[in-house]
Amino acid sequence: MMTKRFFFCMSLKNGAWIMTASNMLYGVSSLLSAAIALENYQDEEDRLNLIMTILLGVFNIFVGGVMIYALIKGNERTVLLYILLEMVNLFIITVFSAINIFEYKSLTRSASLTGLCIGCVLLWYGLYCMVSFYNELEEYNKTTIKSGLIEYSATNGTTGLEPVMFPEKAIDSTAV
Repeated sequence: MMTKRFFFCMSLKNGAWIMTASNMLYGVSSLLSAAIALENYQDEEDRLNLIMTILLGVFNIFVGGVMIYALIKGNERTVLLYILLEMVNLFIITVFSAINIFEYKSLTRSASLTGLCIGCVLLWYGLYCMVSFYNELEEYNKTTIKSGLIEYSATNGTTGLEPVMFPEKAIDSTAV
């Protein structure tokens, strides 16, 4: 059963924009925190966390860019690509946060990582809503008729106002 509303209160398209904003915000904040922490990393473990934070930040900005492209173009396949990338992203963030909660004994760091895990639960539900958005967009793209103007220009050596016969039917060049 798919949901019709994002977090039970707004449209799925607005929810897609919120998920995109969360990706961009997480990516920028990860890169900024990594830049700040770069000054005072001390051992190999801090270096590994720093590298992981930078990679996740760049990956989140990329994933957010994919979704911005999908929202502008209205392409359901790009939304599907976003869903797959975001699933990998959320899995990495959730596991990384859960491991670090039990590894660090300090209460403040553990509390912030616990908050990140709770945020991950909300993002997982947001991803579930994105699957509903994908289904809605796919249905919309199946049922809408692509409008466009096809213009045929044909002359038979005269003024161009006389109808020219083609094998299927006659085309009047004065019709709009």
